[in-house]
Amino acid sequence: MIALVSSAWVVPGLVGPALAGTVTDALDWRWVFLGIVPPVLVMGLAVYPQLARLGPAARTAVEGTRSDTSRAFDAVRLAVGSTLLLAALTIGSVPLAIASAAGGAWLAIGSVRHLLPPGALRLARGRPSGVVAVFGIAFSFFGTEAFVPLTVVDVRGGSVTLGGVALSAAAVTWAAGSWLQARAAAAGIRRALVTSGAVLIGAGIVVTALVLLPSMPVLVAAAGWAVAGLGMGLAYSMLALVMLESSAPGEEGFSSAAFQLMFTLGTAFGAGIGGAVVALADVGVLDLSPAIGLVYGLMLVMALLTAGVSLRVPRGPSDRAAVLERPIPSGAPLEHP
Repeated sequence: MIALVSSAWVVPGLVGPALAGTVTDALDWRWVFLGIVPPVLVMGLAVYPQLARLGPAARTAVEGTRSDTSRAFDAVRLAVGSTLLLAALTIGSVPLAIASAAGGAWLAIGSVRHLLPPGALRLARGRPSGVVAVFGIAFSFFGTEAFVPLTVVDVRGGSVTLGGVALSAAAVTWAAGSWLQARAAAAGIRRALVTSGAVLIGAGIVVTALVLLPSMPVLVAAAGWAVAGLGMGLAYSMLALVMLESSAPGEEGFSSAAFQLMFTLGTAFGAGIGGAVVALADVGVLDLSPAIGLVYGLMLVMALLTAGVSLRVPRGPSDRAAVLERPIPSGAPLEHP
């Protein structure tokens, strides 16, 4: 099922970037964003009746530890804190930037621990480390992808359509990686697949960064980003499976929410930090090519760190079975992995 969901990206991934590039070349980039609105509205209206038929989800032990109001307040604090952290990267005044970063970190860290599995901030083995790995792959992948078209178009002088081709290549290999992990999941090599995925993302970043060299063909960007897409397909889909497998009955909703939260945060912070670095080129601190190269270097470091974190996710389903089947001493509090 996870592989099937990932395959839904194939057609949009093939058509979308290339079409967006063509529209930008022929008309204007604003039309790309305006053109997204009608399909989203149509799909939303088509799906809503089916979603409305679903009953309310049962409350779980994890969810029941905090009220809905408290969890909503935590989510708001996290959103405000994340905004302040990202805003600090663009504030010209050093004292204000430090204050914004400190306040944002205080709000974000204080709230996110209530929205993640216990032990996530200390990289506990199993599900907690899995959710942190989700942040890492999203950070490194999307923090790089945001600047692949910029590399192709502004640094190397390629067309916007060619920049879109690189993104399309990654979308296809992402789906292919998802199908590969679906076939390999039965072999009980979950940890190996997540680690391999993170390493492939790093390798894809390295190959894509080679396009910054004037002697390198621009199409290498598409090949490199296809490698990263394959890694994302392996790691993302396997982490989704691990998160669900390592959840006690009734905790699947909590795990899914934590998964999506960290994926969204990783995407936002990767693109945001990368954007702040590239902005140095606008003020003359760096030329564009070295600025993008620095971004690629940061994202490569994150991909390698994520590969290290992935060594703490379950090897296979047997790891979770051992946790569920271990005896619990009489009177001992229930422990969430």
